[in-house]
Amino acid sequence: MKAVLQDHALADWREVIVGADVPILMLAGRESQFWPYAHSFTDNPHSRSVVLDKCGHAANMDRPKEFNAALLEFARSLPQ
Repeated sequence: MKAVLQDHALADWREVIVGADVPILMLAGRESQFWPYAHSFTDNPHSRSVVLDKCGHAANMDRPKEFNAALLEFARSLPQ
């Protein structure tokens, strides 16, 4: 499992995200210790970016209420 996480962390996913034709939520903490929050913005018309203030990389643990609200809002916006 550690090798999979390391591979995922080191991969550059920008081309995959830009080329995706499905809805994508890019959720970032403004104070992430690993990636600049600006990485959450993309030119993909199917993507939505949410940046949480006073939040590190683990947004689901740092700001669980705000994380869940953003995720639910995104899920509700998806076509059924």
